[in-house]
Amino acid sequence: MKIAKILFGLLLTGLSACLFAGGGQEQEESESVEGMRVRMTFANETVTIRLENTPAARALAARLEEGALTLTFSDFAGNEKIASPDPPLVFTDTEGCDPDTGDLTVYIPWGNLAAFYRDSSGFSRDLAKIGRFEDDGISRLAAQREAFSAVWEAVENEENSER
Repeated sequence: MKIAKILFGLLLTGLSACLFAGGGQEQEESESVEGMRVRMTFANETVTIRLENTPAARALAARLEEGALTLTFSDFAGNEKIASPDPPLVFTDTEGCDPDTGDLTVYIPWGNLAAFYRDSSGFSRDLAKIGRFEDDGISRLAAQREAFSAVWEAVENEENSER
């Protein structure tokens, strides 16, 4: 019985390590990313996303601290553009969301980004909100008919230093 408890403890420790693996993608809860901006450049377009202070947004911000990301987006279901970072975004503690037009989310089971250019079909526990596209950014993203590459960078400006 004692050996079973030890093995169970080791199993839990290993699972915990797997959940938090990902090269420091998850930031401490106290490190707010509220209002941080991300620049997305594609097809001679530049749009901006304002992050919210969620575990998913902190995972993306941590990834961008390591440098710019180049992601390939494609259309999904005629209502969102998706891209799969490699490795996928890893984070914990999400409550799900009901994305609106212009919301950037992550699909938790796959760790991929989903930018909604039409309202979603409702609340999903499998989606976590990252932020929102500013101005008409989501319409410019939606206008892309074919798969496309986009470069993502954290915007370094005075507004981000206020966070």
